[in-house]
Amino acid sequence: MAVCLRDNIEIPEWARRDFCVAVLVGMGPWEKDFGHRKKDDGWTRKFYKLRRQIYTRGKDLFNWIEGQRKSNPVDPAMFERAGNEFKVSAGTASQLYYSKLVRHAVATDRMISDYRELMKSEIGPDPDEETRDAWGFRNLDRIIEIERYHHAAIQIPRPRKTKRIISKKVRRKI
Repeated sequence: MAVCLRDNIEIPEWARRDFCVAVLVGMGPWEKDFGHRKKDDGWTRKFYKLRRQIYTRGKDLFNWIEGQRKSNPVDPAMFERAGNEFKVSAGTASQLYYSKLVRHAVATDRMISDYRELMKSEIGPDPDEETRDAWGFRNLDRIIEIERYHHAAIQIPRPRKTKRIISKKVRRKI
């Protein structure tokens, strides 16, 4: 398998099947070839749950808030409404909205959508791989510009907490 992966050779069907059974089902030649698996300490489950929450709820929540933002300000009440809509707390809604991972995922989705529309309009809906690659190399500057535009447009800084201003009289007493 390592040789096939390293040299970009197609993996034999029997090896692919046995590997998938070993990894996904947990039985088969895994223990003979790779040794016993470590026990799951819970961290892996938490990581995948968080990633699934970010990519599923986070992108939908971000797009919902951006749609609402045109008519309403982004404030704690907005996060309450978003939390009720997506069945999360207002704090989680706020964290997901301001998360860099969510913003990156949204920008990447928008960038890929624009890239595909541009390619579809110029070379058709079903180009072969060679035509698609040649078009990509010719239009690399445009693709980079689309990427920069979407990643710059999505950057909204988290609002900072205001500092309390203490008068000079109060400072002397302290």
